[in-house]
Amino acid sequence: MMGRIYLFFGVILHCSATAVYAGQTQIIVRTESPMGVGSTQRMSVNQIGNASPHINAISQQLSLSGAKSIQRLSKKEGSSSAVFNSPSAQKPCEQGAFNNIYTVTVDDEKKESTLQALAELPGICYVESVREYTLSLEPDDLSFTTGAQAQLTHFGLPSAWSYSTGNSNIVIAIIDTGVNVDHLDLKDVIWQNPGETGGGKETNGIDDDGNGFIDDYQGWDFVTSAQLAAIGGVESTFEDYDDADNYPNDGNGHGTHVAGIAAAHTNNGIGIAGVAFNARIMPLRAGGARQTQFSGDSDSFLTNTAIAQALEYAASNGAHIVNMSFGGLGFDALIDDALTFARNNNVLLVASAGNGDANGNGFSISLDPNASTYISPASATGVLAVGSMNQSGTAFSTFSNFGPALDVSGPGESILSSYIAISGSPSAVSANTNINELTRLSGTSMASPFIAGLAALVWAFESSESNTNIDDVDASDISFIIKNSVSNPKSGVDPIATLGQISPSIFASSNANAPVAFGPEGLTGEILAYPNPFDMRKFSSTRISYNLTVIADVTIRIYSLHKTLVKEFIINDNAAAYHEVPWDGRDEDGDKVPNGVYYMVFEAKTSSKKTTKTHKIAVYR
Repeated sequence: MMGRIYLFFGVILHCSATAVYAGQTQIIVRTESPMGVGSTQRMSVNQIGNASPHINAISQQLSLSGAKSIQRLSKKEGSSSAVFNSPSAQKPCEQGAFNNIYTVTVDDEKKESTLQALAELPGICYVESVREYTLSLEPDDLSFTTGAQAQLTHFGLPSAWSYSTGNSNIVIAIIDTGVNVDHLDLKDVIWQNPGETGGGKETNGIDDDGNGFIDDYQGWDFVTSAQLAAIGGVESTFEDYDDADNYPNDGNGHGTHVAGIAAAHTNNGIGIAGVAFNARIMPLRAGGARQTQFSGDSDSFLTNTAIAQALEYAASNGAHIVNMSFGGLGFDALIDDALTFARNNNVLLVASAGNGDANGNGFSISLDPNASTYISPASATGVLAVGSMNQSGTAFSTFSNFGPALDVSGPGESILSSYIAISGSPSAVSANTNINELTRLSGTSMASPFIAGLAALVWAFESSESNTNIDDVDASDISFIIKNSVSNPKSGVDPIATLGQISPSIFASSNANAPVAFGPEGLTGEILAYPNPFDMRKFSSTRISYNLTVIADVTIRIYSLHKTLVKEFIINDNAAAYHEVPWDGRDEDGDKVPNGVYYMVFEAKTSSKKTTKTHKIAVYR
């Protein structure tokens, strides 16, 4: 379960075990039954409740191992089994039931024996080491600049904005090194927790909304001094490494840069334009610089414990989309639990695919948790894994990972976005005196928030078109639409051969009269179906129509809302003309499909380009 972990815009660094005090380390334990341990303070082993024979055996083993303390990971109060939705319907060790997870402090020399002994006991779901997620900052240009954001034009954002600019009710959680909440391009788009805002609730020292966090009116900082001690780092002079608190500010720059790409304030006469500039950013700090960057050491970290807590917070406090511009080689059970918990709470997960090996060369990442090239969280089930292209979308970045786990790619080279001051004194950073800083950075870390922002645009559009409440839109639908409405290096064999633009023609998927703004020249119009709704009791077939002005290979796929392929039509060398393809409402086996709504995904390819469009059809029988 151990591996190398890194934020994706720099050099891979080796991780180490997480120590709390000198000579001590932490391990993660998930049990079938609650251990009667709270989250607000560390408790000694002899305070563990005797809830079951299994817990008694675990408690005895921890005592024999000389465990110093134990603490529940979740901040939610009450029975830990109530952390997840409908606990009575879930099995004790079911993936994603984010309950009964604890950090246990032991002496360094007893870590491996304790892990082994606990793993052999009944009542244990899993045990693993605390893992460190790190980065090495390598920006392209550290000078202040107002250069053009070429990628927004090349990837078609001006046309996309004619369909959607996001929605202030859509929340994008940024799990990162924090966000400069006072930056002039971000301060007006920072999420405000409604339960902790107004009437002095922001600073009254009370958990007004009862979510386990006091005064969390603009997100949360999960980083503690214990985490810094855990990695043997030297405390930075300009970052907050005290206890977790309600000020998720960024002393590193990475998180601020990521947030600006996704949703920087736009049309305000300064700075940059964000992709989904009407969405809101939820800052969740899960790491920071190991030492001050002014010393020349920009080595930084996140821990899986802080990341998991941030994912639980995002899913429990209204985030619709989570951006994760970090990752590490190897499966991580704790992160996988947290990802599943978030996905089960209708959160769309977006993660960077990674910046290749130690030499900066991209490699193929796997979907198999047992593979050496599995990357957490990008390879995990239900996560949109994002690779990097150049600003014009004409070439795949040499540093970007690719392969079976990759879903989509976005611009990740020399991207201009918000930042923190990195010149002058450290006090200038802590005081946020330079609040309009911009810089250019490269990496899949930059491509990921571009897709997170695009997801917010699509989410707002789908809500508006279907007259559906924002919170009732299915996150998996948004993921499906994006993956099936883009050209991307999916195969990983020859990523350059399958490159293409992100295609916000997805915004026309519910609007038959919408203009076509994307796709290869000569492929015009929308994929349509008539009749729609298609009532098989009245009609023998519906006609799927489209218009080509060049010869192209066409594939039409019908999917259920559960993303299962129902029917596929493949038409090679389709003439430059108007076409109709009849569908009788039957699947590949000749059986009538059930009543419901289906996706029609249209793909047309020429020798050099590809366009993909998505439309919905209702079927009755």
